[in-house]
Amino acid sequence: GDAWNPPAGTIYATIQAGIDASANGDTVRVYPGTYTSTGAEVVNLRGKQIVLEAAVPLVNADSATWASVDGEDARRCMVALTNEGAATQIDGFRLIRGRAPIGAGMWAAGSSPTIRNCRFESNVATGGSATGGGLRLSDSDSLVMDCVFVENTAGGFGGGISVSSGAPLITGC
Repeated sequence: GDAWNPPAGTIYATIQAGIDASANGDTVRVYPGTYTSTGAEVVNLRGKQIVLEAAVPLVNADSATWASVDGEDARRCMVALTNEGAATQIDGFRLIRGRAPIGAGMWAAGSSPTIRNCRFESNVATGGSATGGGLRLSDSDSLVMDCVFVENTAGGFGGGISVSSGAPLITGC
């Protein structure tokens, strides 16, 4: 798969490269495929106020055309830790096989991105007090809309979703 930053008209080999090259207000469109990394997480939104969207939305796609962010049972799939607001939008991804003590599929702390039409699957928050296997929202007012949570677990609590402070709105999940 590839990530495409339409305003720049450039195709990048990874989602992270597309995000790093983007500016606030850009859309980074991600083509079907499985995206991995060797770092602590596969995708870091880095405080960018961007739209990160799957080129083929999950609701209109079969599994062969999903844009999957795969933690490979070794790392977190996605983080939003740098004051991302509602203008930061994540739309249409499958976040799978993340592994971390907090927010294995995705961790949003001190940020409030809009997360919609995503599938959090087989993510594991490891350890006895681990929280948020699929999604952990800490000090967040995120809108989480029309997402699916499947077979996520946590050693502590919140296998699917864990919320600590803030006032997120979770609807249609």
